[in-house]
Amino acid sequence: MKEQELKYLLKQVATLVCDYDRTTTNPDLTPSAEALQAIKEAKERLNLKFIMASGRPLGFFMQYGEVIAVADAIVAENGSIIYLPKSGVKRVIGEDVSSTLKALIEELKVPAELFEVIVSIPRSYEEAVKRAIEERGLRVDVEYNVDSIMLLPPGVSKLNGVLEAMKELSVASRGFIAFGDGENDVSIMRKATIAVAVANATPEVKRAAHYVTSKPYGWGVADFIRFLVGLAEGGEA
Repeated sequence: MKEQELKYLLKQVATLVCDYDRTTTNPDLTPSAEALQAIKEAKERLNLKFIMASGRPLGFFMQYGEVIAVADAIVAENGSIIYLPKSGVKRVIGEDVSSTLKALIEELKVPAELFEVIVSIPRSYEEAVKRAIEERGLRVDVEYNVDSIMLLPPGVSKLNGVLEAMKELSVASRGFIAFGDGENDVSIMRKATIAVAVANATPEVKRAAHYVTSKPYGWGVADFIRFLVGLAEGGEA
């Protein structure tokens, strides 16, 4: 994608969507101050909304005031929960399968994190869990992240959560910029007007992206956002 085309596409977008872990973070998975500052500047200078989209539970983000302060929406639990910080509105997406998931995990005796809606399981248990779901005919979707698999209500995905959040923010008719690193970001990358993989992303994410940053983690996000802002304002970053 040439800079002239990128500059044109920037006029079509109204939203910046970022994954959290390994994308908008430092290597220790704390929020990257540099990335958040760049996001804040992009919001102000390009009039963008910002959506943080993650497999993490909503409660995790509540401990980080700096994330809540900059986010117009948080898509948590891989699209199962949408939270709008400014109004305090929270929506749970999809049917309630929590009791089904809890019973499955207890029966299989595998280590798992049970969130409000979804379940996250270490990837090493993938085959046993998928086999159990198939044998029992459970209506549960499986989505992958870098080191885990997530069990979700049918039809729920990170992408669908982002699209629902965009409706809530009244920007659904416009395009969006996406940053990500893991398999559960691929569908978002393919839908995005401008898709950017951080340097530490998986090969699958890099293949789905229009651009790959030269730096990893939040440093790559910050650098590329500043480049986009500079380009949109008529010059270079």
